[in-house]
Amino acid sequence: MMDELDRVAVLSDIPTAITRLVRESAYPEIADWAAYFLDARASDTEALETFGPRDGRR
Repeated sequence: MMDELDRVAVLSDIPTAITRLVRESAYPEIADWAAYFLDARASDTEALETFGPRDGRR
């Protein structure tokens, strides 16, 4: 589970976070996912539509 320091690291160094995800994840399309969502290719609306339902937002 990601701790608070990892979250700060992700927010401050997106390229490193993407590299780490690609290296450590078994998800087959993680590179595309990470580039789209972490490298801000997704709009705010798209990001909320994807992640919002997990915490009850619509």
